[in-house]
Amino acid sequence: MKISTKLKEERIKAGFSVEQIAKQLNIRKQYLIDLENENYDAIPGKAYVKGYTKLYLNFLGLKYHEQEKNIRTKNINKKKYKASTKIDNYTTFFSCIMLVLIYFIYGYYI
Repeated sequence: MKISTKLKEERIKAGFSVEQIAKQLNIRKQYLIDLENENYDAIPGKAYVKGYTKLYLNFLGLKYHEQEKNIRTKNINKKKYKASTKIDNYTTFFSCIMLVLIYFIYGYYI
């Protein structure tokens, strides 16, 4: 049985709504829905997916086992981080160039 199916079935069997669990665990309602629907890309990162899953399982009285590592989070947000790193490098480079230019222009006029 998939972990997402287990989460949803156990929640319904226990008589909880997603809103109740979100309030108790202090996790966004949408993240819990994403866990139940295996929409892991909508959750900020791999650590959050695993942490939220563990909290959710513990709340429902289920144990988190190492075999439940089958949550497919291997490539979550990988492209997003690579792209942002590249943008950050360009931003840093051009910021330094601008600072040097401003320094020389300021020194020339004063």
